[in-house]
Amino acid sequence: MDFYIAHFLCFLLSTVCTARVDLGFLIDATSSGRRYLQRVVQFVRETVRRFTISSGATRIGVVTYASRARRIIGLSGAYSRGRIYNAVGRIRILRGGRRLGRALSYARLYLFRGKPQCGRRRVLIVLAAGRSLDRVRRPANALKGIGVEIFAIGLGRVSRRSLLKVTTDTKHVFSVGSTRLLSIVRTLKDRICYSPGKFFAK
Repeated sequence: MDFYIAHFLCFLLSTVCTARVDLGFLIDATSSGRRYLQRVVQFVRETVRRFTISSGATRIGVVTYASRARRIIGLSGAYSRGRIYNAVGRIRILRGGRRLGRALSYARLYLFRGKPQCGRRRVLIVLAAGRSLDRVRRPANALKGIGVEIFAIGLGRVSRRSLLKVTTDTKHVFSVGSTRLLSIVRTLKDRICYSPGKFFAK
């Protein structure tokens, strides 16, 4: 029995990233439907579950956006996993058109403010359910200029070309339907977690 318990604990440790990461989520909360938001919330929770959450390991920040952006959780505090789950569960649909460019600028000011800490990665996951009404390249480049690595997930009919204006490179782009969001969690976690000389969960 002890062997099986040890094996199970080893499996759990192999699926959790212990790297030092400031991990932000920028979530399209325009009126795409309640079921869509439920799937996005489930995706965020499942992604967070794959990281060690603490001030010394991974810190989580969440912003939702439509015509304006709204911070749900900031990076400055050491948030528990339960607190993150509860906050994300209260995400609601926002009114107005989809302005991702404005939301990226908001994330730079209110999530990734200041200089990056030595040895800590900055990562932003953008979830977009449609085309932005404003320009995104300049605010995305401003984030990259302060050391933020940007992944973009296109949900539904979002062109890859528009996503590439935001992301760090082609390996940072995913295109899936909202019903298949959970299928990319492991791949996404592995790409975020990897760092030379650090723990890399396969």
